[in-house]
Amino acid sequence: MSTGLYSHTTRATGTVLTAAIYNSDHVNHITNQNPLMTGAYSDNASQMQTNTDPGAVGSESLASSLGGELERIRFVIKRLAGGAQWYSTPVTGTFPTSVLTSIVDSVSGTLILKGAGSTAATITGAKVALAGTVSVAGAATLAAASFSGTVSLTAAVSKIVPGATSLSLRNSADNADNILIADNGNTTVRGTMTATGGFIGAGSVLATEQNTTSGTSIDFTGIPSGVKQITMNLIGVSVDTTIQLALQIGDSGGIENTGYTWGAFTTSTAITSTDAGATAASFKLMASVSGNAVDTYSGQLILSLENASTNTWTLSGFLVSSNATTRMDICTGSKATSAVLDRVRLTTSSGTANFDAGKVNIQYQS
Repeated sequence: MSTGLYSHTTRATGTVLTAAIYNSDHVNHITNQNPLMTGAYSDNASQMQTNTDPGAVGSESLASSLGGELERIRFVIKRLAGGAQWYSTPVTGTFPTSVLTSIVDSVSGTLILKGAGSTAATITGAKVALAGTVSVAGAATLAAASFSGTVSLTAAVSKIVPGATSLSLRNSADNADNILIADNGNTTVRGTMTATGGFIGAGSVLATEQNTTSGTSIDFTGIPSGVKQITMNLIGVSVDTTIQLALQIGDSGGIENTGYTWGAFTTSTAITSTDAGATAASFKLMASVSGNAVDTYSGQLILSLENASTNTWTLSGFLVSSNATTRMDICTGSKATSAVLDRVRLTTSSGTANFDAGKVNIQYQS
């Protein structure tokens, strides 16, 4: 070990040791016995790298000298930094499993990652295994991490609990499963589930009813992707001129006005008629001889997804009229949209006639 940076005066044999000499030498030692002047513990690289495990709580390795203290401090620094030596450049961005394990051990099985309010913690890597209790606060990020214990989300209010064949979201009040997801996809909800927007599932979503008392078209937009069937219900719908009712569909690019293949059949006590078209501007919902300004129409139109990859839909429907001849209109057709369907429109074959009575609504399901 080096002798330090200060020196003392060598006294020759026979020198009378006066009080001044003694005190001067003593003061020299007192003045220079400090970290900047005392001998170091890094005479060479090997000595500089020397470190000693201080042990764990209950099985401590006690230092017998200042050098031993330094060795134990170096050991802890090396473990935290994750490098080959205690003075290696610290690992940034990725914390080795060995480092995390040591941190967990040092805080009795609890790993705390602090985000907002301090340096955001990010743990990445091929896979990080964390055992015990893991508390994530603020903007902490875990990437590709596996947890063998319970993950507390916020102040022990809720937990994600992995099971052998299920995953559950559990509250801490009574430790009950609020949401339980089984391996087969079956999901059990403990209480009432409320959806503020559309919910796509086994059930259907009913949109908001619209009046057909004005305007040349009635649009329903915001239909989510994944829908496979749309039903439009008409109640007493009327227009102000003799014209065929029509249906159009579209996507995020807007309503499409080409590529419709359609057919319609009208029957009543007075007439029987058919009409059809290809590459048309809309689905016409009745034969061309149908549609008097005084008529009102009620019934159901069903759009079904035939091919999701080509966004191809088919139409089938029927309408009954208030006409005294007791008329029924049956319609069918197909159309592929350029992208995923997200809107439908009730209009007329000319697109210019005005609605003047009735109501319409849609419901959809996956």
